[in-house]
Amino acid sequence: MRAKALLMSALALASGNACAYVIKVPWALPQHEVQLQFSGNAPGGEAWMAGAIHTVKLWQQISGFSWRPVTGNASGCGYGDTISVLRFARSHCSDNFGFFQVSVVQTTTESVNGGPYRLIDADGFLNIGPGADGYFVAQRWPQMSRTVNGGIAGSAPSGGTYAAAFAQAAAAWNTATDFTLTVNGTVSNPCPDNNISAIAFSATVCGEAWGSNVLGVTLSTRSSINGGPMLLVDSDILFNSNYSWDIYDSALNGTTMDFRRVALHELGHLIALGHSTVPEAIMLPSVSNATSLHCDDRRGIAAAYGQNPDSVCAAPVPPAQWHDWQLYPGPLRNGGPEFRRVVGSALGLMMGLGQTTDPATLLYPQISDVEHPTCDDQAGVRAAYGLSGSCANVADVIFRERFQ
Repeated sequence: MRAKALLMSALALASGNACAYVIKVPWALPQHEVQLQFSGNAPGGEAWMAGAIHTVKLWQQISGFSWRPVTGNASGCGYGDTISVLRFARSHCSDNFGFFQVSVVQTTTESVNGGPYRLIDADGFLNIGPGADGYFVAQRWPQMSRTVNGGIAGSAPSGGTYAAAFAQAAAAWNTATDFTLTVNGTVSNPCPDNNISAIAFSATVCGEAWGSNVLGVTLSTRSSINGGPMLLVDSDILFNSNYSWDIYDSALNGTTMDFRRVALHELGHLIALGHSTVPEAIMLPSVSNATSLHCDDRRGIAAAYGQNPDSVCAAPVPPAQWHDWQLYPGPLRNGGPEFRRVVGSALGLMMGLGQTTDPATLLYPQISDVEHPTCDDQAGVRAAYGLSGSCANVADVIFRERFQ
């Protein structure tokens, strides 16, 4: 299955199923300690920690899983260290958050003596905005080089060929990073998953419709060899021929797209990167007036291949908090994410559940008016651990003690 390097979600709603919950890999027992690392207060004055503890207690009351809050300052990045951490963070360990990611849960599983796999570690990170870097490492090649069949037809209205502009974009990455792109003039079809990287203009994405406002797409295939990490084995680029294209370095105009800067962006995907949160980066999700690689783009490639980003260029000063986190009861308001909902969802994933396809559940991938674990979320935990009980009506229970 090929992955598209685009910000999109394509989830089908549950249909005809009594339950939407997903059980992934549970703990051996329905109990575990969790380090809650939340200092300071929400904009309304309530302590973040109070909201976190209420949510932890709520899960225990309605599902039977016992989270035991403890103090500590573990990073949550120790692989399989059995110390579960839930905290605010600017990155989730060695990787930056995706552009629209509010939280990330990382889990470690293990099978003992050939038995079923069980969780041995689970950590959650709530995004308080980008740190010094905004890059996101999405994928890696097993080596720091790749050949691309760069034969792409056409000449720009202002002069020059698109093939030459693509080669110039590749040369920019070669100059700014230690990754080597070799571009030849071979014409080949990017759509087959054949371990040959190619580029082309196309009216469709290999037969599928282009998404709204999408200028280009990178199609990537990863594989694991002998149980090793998932690494790239193929990556191809398509440019949307439904747009008018040209080649220029000036500010974007409203009639034609600049091919070279879009090629720079898509080549960043092909090499390793997802989208960045730095407005000046070429890997920003939307095309901008940037026509060259930024320090953040270069640091991202260095990090992807085990190099020290500081050896490439100096990191900028971390910006102020990005997500304007809130803590309140009731329907979702405009603005930043509501803290308890995200904590509740993260705890559900840390218990071994997966995200649901039902928007009326807390474990749905997007934040909504659902502010506490629903009957389906509760049933998922009980089913995962063989616990008895029935659905509990928990509306507003989170605010009964401290928040009134």
